[in-house]
Amino acid sequence: MIKNFLALFLSVLGIPALKAQEKSLLWEISGKEIQSPSYLYGTIHLVCEQDLNISPGIINAVKSSKVIYLEIDIDDPEMYTKMAPHMMLHGDTTLQMLFGDDYPKVSRFFSENVSINLEQVKKFRPFSIMSLIISKLANCKKTTSYENIFSEMAKQQHKNVEGLETVESQLEMLNSIPDSSYCRQILATIEELPKQKASFSRLLDAYKKQDIDALYQLGMESPDMKGFEDILLTRRNKNWIPVIEEITKSQSAFIAVGAMHLGGPQGVIRLLREAGYTVNPVIM
Repeated sequence: MIKNFLALFLSVLGIPALKAQEKSLLWEISGKEIQSPSYLYGTIHLVCEQDLNISPGIINAVKSSKVIYLEIDIDDPEMYTKMAPHMMLHGDTTLQMLFGDDYPKVSRFFSENVSINLEQVKKFRPFSIMSLIISKLANCKKTTSYENIFSEMAKQQHKNVEGLETVESQLEMLNSIPDSSYCRQILATIEELPKQKASFSRLLDAYKKQDIDALYQLGMESPDMKGFEDILLTRRNKNWIPVIEEITKSQSAFIAVGAMHLGGPQGVIRLLREAGYTVNPVIM
């Protein structure tokens, strides 16, 4: 049960406004000590299959790269073992205790909409079950992720998949946000599902337009982000820069991270440019 639940969890698993001609999800990194260009791509972690767009530009960037980097190495055979301890509530605490009087409402929603009996996962942290709700925001029956597609492309081309950060560090980051905050977000999503679906639709529209500035702004307006921008975005972006610098010195890499990480005053594009790299949009 735990492994199946973790698999479900994985499956859903800035600068000022960019100039119009810089709107893109795919960027070429060059300059400094880089011998061969590397590529930076902004993903959306959950997308309807019909909205997935693996363009010729993406295909060429992956083919010309020696290695694929995602936020975490989703091909790690020990991933489930590493994840499990970080996703469990401590002591006698259960989801029912955290949700209190709202637990019947939450339990009913998961049973009817996600086919999950919360009693079977009562010791899981709220952030892990929250990820399952996200799949209900997409207006389709079947969803996928760019990360899974890139992993498959890597296998077909006999290339390694690596992570900019470890799964443990990513889960520790998520765990640093109070359980009560995730509970409030879950309740808000359940109670305002049409509104949340409309927000997801706007996000997807901005993604299709490759407008990373709009994606950043929409993300910052989300209640999920309020007060946690440093934990979820800024700190991670800064941690990734030295990793990207080391990666791109020796080989051409295709680096894919959530599109919200690209834009904003402390986004990966801005930070790489400040570090002396040339980062240019690529026509997809």
